[in-house]
Amino acid sequence: MGSFMLLGISTRPAAFMGCLVGILTVFHILLSCHYWLRTLRHKQSFWYGRANFLFWLRRLSGMAVLLLFFFHWQVFGSMQSTHYILYEFTTFKLVVQLLFVSTLFLHIGLNIRPLLLALGMQHIAVHTRDIYSILLVFYLFITGSLLYYYAGWQYI
Repeated sequence: MGSFMLLGISTRPAAFMGCLVGILTVFHILLSCHYWLRTLRHKQSFWYGRANFLFWLRRLSGMAVLLLFFFHWQVFGSMQSTHYILYEFTTFKLVVQLLFVSTLFLHIGLNIRPLLLALGMQHIAVHTRDIYSILLVFYLFITGSLLYYYAGWQYI
């Protein structure tokens, strides 16, 4: 939403997109908790660490994304009446944002293969490699943008 404010775009599309993403995220969390609790009921296979490593890594990355999202939410600025007030972008905030972006892309990357399997895709290895390439480009772009934003704050 802050980028819309800085670019002078109306807040209405940003508010709508924010609500939509929030609803989808809550739905995603509820589904994940449902499947997690369903797995906990089958106590026989619960403690096999090696077999469940990816399962737990997916859940931990999701929890890390949620935790870091709350830091991301208010790191750049806030609205005061009709003005958007920017906060200073410190080194600590840069590190937190880089961690947020990294865990978000890790979470997406860990869950691409199960998504493709659930969708019934053929040649999963080829599709996974293509999606990882696209994710890498987005990751590098966002990381570069954060570093550029941080560098801009150092010269103010």
